[in-house]
Amino acid sequence: MPPTDASTATGRASPTTRSAACARKPPHPGDPDLADLVDELASHSEEFTGRWDAHDVEYHRSGRQRFRHPEAGDPDFDYDALEVPADPGLTLVTCTAAPASPHAAALARLAGGTSDVHGSGG
Repeated sequence: MPPTDASTATGRASPTTRSAACARKPPHPGDPDLADLVDELASHSEEFTGRWDAHDVEYHRSGRQRFRHPEAGDPDFDYDALEVPADPGLTLVTCTAAPASPHAAALARLAGGTSDVHGSGG
């Protein structure tokens, strides 16, 4: 899976996920911070602008995401988004990696463990 950007499935989904979050409930309509974020993202990507303007609303509750990290490389993590019923609008996202995988080693390293990210011992 290539790194996340506007050309990947996850990159394409990001504007739709943001659209879904904005459509769910106030205070998002007219929120100046959200407008500033969208303007900044749009200034860097014509593809983002097109996808945002399409109002293709989706909410991704689970999937796989590749992250870029200067020390851990490009690990893939499975994620699950869990809405907190007691606090509407609050979502807890958990990320996991397959046990004994290079991605698990990257996660352990980021968490302060001693696993070597590149599998060369450690």
